[in-house]
Amino acid sequence: LTAIDQAVAFAGNAPSDAEVLGLLGLMDHREVLNLLAAVLEKSLDQALDAFSLITARGHDPHILLEALLREVKDMALFQSLGRESAYFQDHLQDSRQFYESRMASVSLDELQQLFQLFLELENQLKESAFGRACFEMALVQACRVQPLVGVPELLGRARELLRAGHA
Repeated sequence: LTAIDQAVAFAGNAPSDAEVLGLLGLMDHREVLNLLAAVLEKSLDQALDAFSLITARGHDPHILLEALLREVKDMALFQSLGRESAYFQDHLQDSRQFYESRMASVSLDELQQLFQLFLELENQLKESAFGRACFEMALVQACRVQPLVGVPELLGRARELLRAGHA
């Protein structure tokens, strides 16, 4: 009740989500999705801007990383289980729409690479006094993730090149 009283005193009778989250010191879920969208779109400028905005508001990079890991994991599960899975019934509508809108543009192996990269960042943040630099360098790597090419695809491409060379 104290938090509600503070929100009303601070923002009036109809405080916005952003005002309430700011007052309570909570990270806006949409900010995490914006950062992840920039990574998936391979826009390093936007990713760094989103990261700076989040940290400028005083949010802990560890909590941001936890939220990113959760979103990447959930996106992978969304692709694997499908949108109708009971697993997603309690997820925010924003998240489900975000996953749906990016299903065609991001592969499962890219999501797995991002998850591993962010897991490595977790260890770096625990051990380094340069957490911000570690996070920013991880964003550089994340924006460069490419789909993996399997052996069958490589063999097929090699055969095509050989045929083209003999023609």
